[in-house]
This record gives sequence, C-alpha cells and structure tokens, in this order.
Amino acid sequence: MTGPGLYYSMPAAEYHADCCDEPSLSSSIANILLTSTPKHARAAHPRLNPAAKNVSTKAMDLGSVTHELLLGRGSGFECLPFDDYRSPPARHWRDNVIARGKIPIKSEELDVGFRMASSVRSILVEIPGIARALIDGNAEPVAIWRDKLGPICRTMIDWLDLEGGIIWELKTTRTGIGDRSLNAKIAGEDTAFDMRAAFRQRGLAHLFPSRDFVFRWIFVESSEPFEARVFEADETTRVIGERRCEFAISKWHECLTANSWPGYPRKIETAQYPDWAIADMHL
Repeated sequence: MTGPGLYYSMPAAEYHADCCDEPSLSSSIANILLTSTPKHARAAHPRLNPAAKNVSTKAMDLGSVTHELLLGRGSGFECLPFDDYRSPPARHWRDNVIARGKIPIKSEELDVGFRMASSVRSILVEIPGIARALIDGNAEPVAIWRDKLGPICRTMIDWLDLEGGIIWELKTTRTGIGDRSLNAKIAGEDTAFDMRAAFRQRGLAHLFPSRDFVFRWIFVESSEPFEARVFEADETTRVIGERRCEFAISKWHECLTANSWPGYPRKIETAQYPDWAIADMHL
C-alpha cells in the first residue's frame, strides 16, 4: 500500500483499485456523495465493494484514447483487427483486450482520436502564454494526502507542471464547447468540474503548502472541427468548488469512521416541480 506523496509512474490500474493504506476518497467517489448517497459511494468504491466495476461507453473510450495520444500515458489501447464485433473471434479479441485492462478501439475511431489530438496541439500553440502546455511537466501523476478533515484522499492529475504551478485537466465532449454548455459542465451535478478542480488543488496544497497552483481546463470537441478552448475558474467557481469538496470529504470521513453508509430516506417524500420547468412553460 502507498502512503501520502506525489507519484509519477503509478499504473492506472493500481490507482483505480485504490493503492492507499486505507480506503481513500477520489473525486469520482466524492461526486457520488454529492449527487447520490453514501450507500451509492460505498457500492462504487473498489476497496469497500470488490464487485464494483467501471462502466465505460464508446465516447469515454475515445476520450481515454485521445488523452493517451496527447499525454503519452494511459491504460493502453489496441486497434480492432476485424471489420466489426459481430463475429465470435472479434468479440473474443475485444473481451481479451478489456481483461488485460486496455481499451479496444476500431480503426476509424482511432483516426478520430489522432485528429483530435493533432487539433488540440495546433490550437494550444496559438493561445498566448501557454505554448509549453502539456510539454513542461508530467502526465498522470498521483497525489495522495491525509486531508485536514481526517481521511486519506487520492487524485490522478491529467498533467502537472510542478515548476510552473499549473494543473491541466483535459476534457473531451460531444455537446459542444460554447459558453453555456461549458458553464453547465463546470457547475453541473453530474459533472461537478468545479469540485473536481478544487479536489486536485486541495491535494497539492496539502503536499506543497508553500506553493500556489493554477487550475486550467482544456475542453475539446470530439467531432469536427475538433475545436478546443482553455479556461481558468473564476472566484465564484473556486469558492463553490471548495465548499462542495469539503462537504464530500467531511461526509466520507463521517461514513468511513462510523462504517455507516445510509441510502435515501425511508419515508414517503414529496416530489417538487422544478422552478426552471415552470419558467420554461411561460405560464
């Protein structure tokens, strides 16, 4: 098991299986605590529920492969040597690749990944002040710390420029990178990019208390023309993200210490019609 520190060469499988001295909190589990219940968080945790599985989608696999093409690190992928997955040999090949912890991908999807990665590189060099983005630093370092609120936490950072004090997060999306779409992702319950950013900054602040770190997102379209944008969080996003982060860490510590993982209330509840739906009806 692994104690607090910053690790540069930890395999993804080891990280996702939870490599820490005790069951640790990741930003993904923290988001489940925020959006569902402690019972759901326990069910998704690999140390608390050995049957927990990571379910991936075609879009997620493409995003992971693009990450690897851009960052130079990842779980690995293999290109399908068949036309499709309809034949038994093709399905056997796919299952074997997945069993080895890698991503099976079709040649046409891999081509999309290459074009996305190429587009990101060309766009980044056009943005003033970040010509060395994803060049200076290291891909997928793992930060492990004992939080001031009590529990062990862990996070894998897409790219860390430790010397420059910059945390980079690469996000691919099918829903566009217009202002409204991106703002919804940053604040959204399902995505909670604000909390995840605060989680990563919090980990590095514990490990390097005398340093300040800037967090930047690189948002990338997963379809033509593969546009990309770079964002930093405003003050409101940082404050709310940190509050959500602290709430999740505190709740995790409470549940882990008591070994109590409640679900939803066992009572008849009242469903409330959302204000935004009423507003959309123009009643």
